[in-house]
Amino acid sequence: MWKVAKRGCRMFMRKVLHFSPRLAERFLWRVPHAAYCNKQNDKQSDCVDKPPGYVAPLHALMAKEAEDYLANLDEDGLNKMEEIKELMEKLRLENKRVPDEIPPKAWKQLITEHQTYSSRVRLLNKLFLDEVRQRKDAMKKREKAKIRQELNERKTEHPSFSINVPRRIKEARGWKGIQTMKSDIKVVIDLDIEQNMREEVAVFDQIQMLWSDNLKHLQPLNIHLTSINKNNRLRQIFQAEKSVFVNTHEKDFKEVFPDEDLVYLSPDGPALKQFDPNCTYIIGGLADLSPKNRVTFGKARKLGIRCASFPIRKYCDLSIRSPCTVLTLNCVYGILQDMYLHHSWTTAFRNNLRSSFFLYEDTLAQQKSEVLEKEWSRTFERNWKSLRSTKY
Repeated sequence: MWKVAKRGCRMFMRKVLHFSPRLAERFLWRVPHAAYCNKQNDKQSDCVDKPPGYVAPLHALMAKEAEDYLANLDEDGLNKMEEIKELMEKLRLENKRVPDEIPPKAWKQLITEHQTYSSRVRLLNKLFLDEVRQRKDAMKKREKAKIRQELNERKTEHPSFSINVPRRIKEARGWKGIQTMKSDIKVVIDLDIEQNMREEVAVFDQIQMLWSDNLKHLQPLNIHLTSINKNNRLRQIFQAEKSVFVNTHEKDFKEVFPDEDLVYLSPDGPALKQFDPNCTYIIGGLADLSPKNRVTFGKARKLGIRCASFPIRKYCDLSIRSPCTVLTLNCVYGILQDMYLHHSWTTAFRNNLRSSFFLYEDTLAQQKSEVLEKEWSRTFERNWKSLRSTKY
């Protein structure tokens, strides 16, 4: 246990003390520029193409200083370098960790700072591990570049799909998108409703969920977003992304669709007696995050359009938890999809309503199961008492 803690502490300290040269230059060491390089020489030699006022990073300055030191070595320094080379050959013969190449900065450290055998072996071991790590990083970069090149080649085969996903998923999404655009069943989302920034973001998220669920459903519908200029986030995304498979209109839905088949869905409207698949249903692009009174119902009455709601009270027992009948955009859209597919309110409500809504069929089944459990427990207790009373 002590060894594990010691190793973890050592790794933590190594990470803490390992700063990148740029961070070290910025926060730790405030070394004057003249201590490492002369500005005039730097402008004449290395910084010819650099902009005025350019300051070389600290690691470059230290590397340059180490190269200058190695170029001007005295006899003592040359003798130490020969000793280090002999030590490296000896360690290689003993199959110990020795790097293939030593940078000038490490040579300077070996000559000036590390004088003993153990310290030199320790530094050579560290340089070997750094070299292995650099090779691994280079291999990973090459593999990533190869994968990126393969993905770009696949993109050129199918230029209409710009998302980096496997080919079969692209084809499935493409066919599903074509099915949605060719569908005769139209659902309109009205965005011409005054909202604050928070509600606009909520509507944007719900429409994204609605669009992704539409491509996965067995019965995808043709989505029409009207008054798209009212929501800037949606307008920017649908202008930038071309493969969204959603129809957008800058005009109001009254100017795009005829009034005869329009039905505005509102929680305050009368319940639908019969679901008509030939009608075009309108969902208000509204997120009820703040209390609002009959916004969609009032708009439908003002425009003279038929208004209706889902028969939730007929199929759900609201007396158990008495939930609010206001639903989100993706929930309303999911109910419409299941109604077009199954033609059953119970399956549509069971698949899309949250757990606080209890269907009458489910509550009856639950009551029956509770009665059966009580009867089973009584019979079990009766049999257990009879078994205990019998004498063997």
